[in-house]
Amino acid sequence: MAEHIDRFADPVFMQTAYGIVDPLQVRIMTHRRYGLGQGDIFNTITRQLAAVVRPGSVLDVGAGIGNWYAAIREALGPAVEYAGLDQSPAMVAALGQRLDGDRAAISQLGDAQHLPWPDNTFDWVGLHFMLYHVPNIAGALAEADRVLKPGGILSAATNGPLQYRELMELHRAAVAALRLPTVPDGGPLRFSLSNGRHFFPAHRTVQVEFHAAGFRFPAPEPAATYYDSGFYHQGLEPEVARAHKAELVDLVRHRVAEAIARDGVFTVVSESGYFWYQK
Repeated sequence: MAEHIDRFADPVFMQTAYGIVDPLQVRIMTHRRYGLGQGDIFNTITRQLAAVVRPGSVLDVGAGIGNWYAAIREALGPAVEYAGLDQSPAMVAALGQRLDGDRAAISQLGDAQHLPWPDNTFDWVGLHFMLYHVPNIAGALAEADRVLKPGGILSAATNGPLQYRELMELHRAAVAALRLPTVPDGGPLRFSLSNGRHFFPAHRTVQVEFHAAGFRFPAPEPAATYYDSGFYHQGLEPEVARAHKAELVDLVRHRVAEAIARDGVFTVVSESGYFWYQK
């Protein structure tokens, strides 16, 4: 019997969600412009971990376009060696452009479940907002532990169980209004602040730090654009989501407009944070 792979970790879905850079750019800019809470979580992670261990080398697994890279360079300067790995060629190319001219940084295509480095290579290893996409989450964390030096720090950022609560409620209402067939979808809850601890190697003492998050949208369009960047497909087969994307986005936009007319703003509650330990 073939092993079941959650849709959120399926390669076809991953190509849809991360095969191009634009949707991720939309999500990043939305967080910067409309985000609530404690500021950028990558800056928080970097500052807090640096108070424990000042790294000479960092591995960024699932690096995307380099959010953590920017925080590392801002907080720690140009001397720290940085390696960014991602399974998406588009992300690797975009990160490579960002790293251009930085002789202490590389961008590399690869699989979090099979890291191409020997044991005990890096002072820090980070797996941020990506483990819910990995088929074998525990295997990826074991690989990260393998390449981490003794005394080094492993960190893994993710979301809480109430991720973007109000936006997801509108999504579910839009799906129901269109009578679309749904499919089981673990989504970001595959690895969240509520269940993530048990994926780590059992002999490591894992700590968790919480980071308040969310959005305040003063107009419907930014919320609809953020929803359009990828949230519309949750709980739907890819072909169903693509076929009804415009209708879903229009319904969500309309409901956001109603909320703003009533309350003056559309607020989205969320929570993020990160697990970490010292090897």
